[in-house]
Amino acid sequence: MQHDLFKKLTENEKTKLKDWIQIQTEFDFTYRNKNIEKKRKKELIENFYTDSDDFLGNLPSKLFQSDYFVKCLIEQKSKKLKAESILKYISKELLASDAFLESVISLCPELIKSIGSEQKKNIRIWELALNADGRIIQYLSKELIDEKLISIAVNSSPRSIRFIPTDLVKRDLCLKAIEKDAKSYLDLPETFQNNFDFCKVACNRNLNVWDHLNEPLKYDKHILEFCLTKSGIEGIYHAKDLHKNSDFLGHLFLAGEIQRKRMILAYIDNEVLYNYGVAMISADSRNIAVFKQCSFVGKKSIIDRLKAKFNII
Repeated sequence: MQHDLFKKLTENEKTKLKDWIQIQTEFDFTYRNKNIEKKRKKELIENFYTDSDDFLGNLPSKLFQSDYFVKCLIEQKSKKLKAESILKYISKELLASDAFLESVISLCPELIKSIGSEQKKNIRIWELALNADGRIIQYLSKELIDEKLISIAVNSSPRSIRFIPTDLVKRDLCLKAIEKDAKSYLDLPETFQNNFDFCKVACNRNLNVWDHLNEPLKYDKHILEFCLTKSGIEGIYHAKDLHKNSDFLGHLFLAGEIQRKRMILAYIDNEVLYNYGVAMISADSRNIAVFKQCSFVGKKSIIDRLKAKFNII
């Protein structure tokens, strides 16, 4: 509530904070206008940075010794304003106060880079910062890293796993990251990225991992059969030489995500796929759209041959 926001402030602090809020909200309102051109938006941001910095630079230094006032400045800043704009004005006394840091670190986790060595030993500060942004773990010394902090970081920001020392990255942690964000696969140690059994389990936890798998695992017959089954196609394990069966390609024209279509294209034998493409494009030239996905599964030569045969540019 706005009333509660000003309750603990002096009259001077109230006036200054209202002016600050006006600068931030006016910018946000204008910037959200969808009709503003890209060039104009860039100018708006530059002017906003200047106006905000000028305002902060003209504030009496004693205001930056007030923990509650500074916290209000941080809380009320626009998301477009970098926290460093405020941090450079905060007094050394406040930056040395554990109580102050614990009250604002979740609002401004990058503040962790500016605090002293003693404050960096405060595990509670790290817990709060990592809950807000797991990537902050890259600034945590290895001596202080433990399983709890690692878990908090990955839970908050799955791709922060790339900042964790390799010897501390365990299988369960990798799977936890992948469940939350399939792209986390790209940040895992190679020992996990290139392990067949791990990749199969990873795809089971999050099918979108398949999009990011390294070759040749991505196009491994067993991986593809597993992923196609998980995508909802039945009977794959009961069919013989399914990868050479052109009837299976009928799934390309059924309702389904692009990911499934790409898996099917990757799975089917190249010559079977090409001949099927010729038949389908002969029936309707618009069907070539489906086969253009070959470029995304290591089969660009197939779509190139189809385009050449039908003189399609």
